[in-house]
Amino acid sequence: MPLETVNLVLASAFTAGCMVIHACRHRADDITLVLVLVLIGLANLSAAALLSRTGPALDPAFAAGLVAYRSHHE
Repeated sequence: MPLETVNLVLASAFTAGCMVIHACRHRADDITLVLVLVLIGLANLSAAALLSRTGPALDPAFAAGLVAYRSHHE
């Protein structure tokens, strides 16, 4: 999808969201709950997108060695 189309869809979604918030302003508690849930979802989505671009944090072989290691205290 071209970047202009994505921007148009995002702007339309933002405008529609503003219209819904304005129309439901008499139910502020419900709108607050929905907005908090949307914020949590966006934070998780952003973190997942960021982590998918950075690659694995550890080398898989090194991570397997850490998991297989047993301390001498057992």
